[in-house]
Amino acid sequence: MLLSSCVFHFFFSKGERSKLWFFFYRTTILLIFILLFFNRIVLMDEIMFLFYFLNFLTFSFIYFYNHFSLKMSKEILPLFLLLEISIYLCLWTTNLLLFYIAFEITLFFFFYLISILGSRSRKIHATYLLILYTVFGSIFLLSAMVLFWFIYGTLEISNLSLLEREPFLERVIALLLFVGFAVKVPLFPLHLWLLEAHVEAHTTTSVLLAAMILKLGGIGMLKFMVPFLSWESQMWFLSWIVGFLVFGLIFCSISLIYQLDLKRFVALSSIIHMNFSMISLFSLTEEGISGFILSMFAHGLTAAGLFFSIGILYERFGSRNLLSFGSLVILLPRFTFCFFIFLLCNASFPGTLNFLGEIVSFFGIQEKSFSLSLFLLIILSNTILMSFWVGVKLSFGNRLTVTKFSDIHFSERFILYSLVFFNLLFGLFLSERLTSFISYEILFF
Repeated sequence: MLLSSCVFHFFFSKGERSKLWFFFYRTTILLIFILLFFNRIVLMDEIMFLFYFLNFLTFSFIYFYNHFSLKMSKEILPLFLLLEISIYLCLWTTNLLLFYIAFEITLFFFFYLISILGSRSRKIHATYLLILYTVFGSIFLLSAMVLFWFIYGTLEISNLSLLEREPFLERVIALLLFVGFAVKVPLFPLHLWLLEAHVEAHTTTSVLLAAMILKLGGIGMLKFMVPFLSWESQMWFLSWIVGFLVFGLIFCSISLIYQLDLKRFVALSSIIHMNFSMISLFSLTEEGISGFILSMFAHGLTAAGLFFSIGILYERFGSRNLLSFGSLVILLPRFTFCFFIFLLCNASFPGTLNFLGEIVSFFGIQEKSFSLSLFLLIILSNTILMSFWVGVKLSFGNRLTVTKFSDIHFSERFILYSLVFFNLLFGLFLSERLTSFISYEILFF
């Protein structure tokens, strides 16, 4: 149904009627996803179900934004369609080779999207950085895959528990997998490409990068690295990976303080959240893995809303510098309401899904080390304070001299209100069901 609707729209995109027909199909698929979620009739990997839903939601909003704001051309639409299919394949597959191929295909499309849709002078530099870091990570992943195949003769997750693993080779393969996936997440110090890519990319490319592409690195670790490690190797990895991630959290938290570019601010806060999610994952407890999945899903919704909001500001003011804005609560009241909700989600305010994910993650981490969980809480408090400061500065700062700016129009309202709705829906009303759903599936992981 998804492919048929996209093909129909691609060949017959004339007038508003075809657009409404296209979005009718997307809405139908959304209802199917909701019914599957509430009835638990899922014919796929149930741990990945939330990410299937997040991917569908992200691309739906991207199509909507492009059609009503950018008038997406027939040259760009096939890229987004193939990108969507590639991400679904990454989420669905249990074979390391298929995951590797699908993921590299997604990055190939990103080279084109950043270099073509990007509007700033450094977009080529950002593309080169993306290529450099991607090739670096791909070499490690490919090396791990080759070793895995020649030693064990399989690339399937389902066979991992049946293998007799030699400790040294197991740790070498796991280390190669970790470095390869760390570039994709990205983890410190392999995160520099992400800052340039976000700053130079178009709004929809940044949304897709933050909402889904970064999640694929974490999903790769959850699917292929964690099940492969024996108990002894898990303890060996915990002894240095967690320290490495904590150092990255400290560095990025300090860097966050002096960021004036709103996109760089959100990109750095994304890196902080992803590093924290990785610490939760490598606690290797049921609560830690559940918190990791919840945090990744929540961050996808929040990051999409933040980057859409920054794109709307850039279209109106031609700037992303924090010092260029003020008193938006007077100029753009609807926009300010939505953006402040997203900043509250980014700060993990109680009642949001981000709060639930981080609380569950803290419970998992404190089972391993109570002092580490307290130290992480102190580090993350900087992100919370900075999110509140940015919200107050944008909403109630010095009043702008130019006042003739229209508030968000229909397509922008639809996207921002929908993302606010899903953030609050999962955080306030579905949190208990969502937690029990994930915890139940973790038992059989």
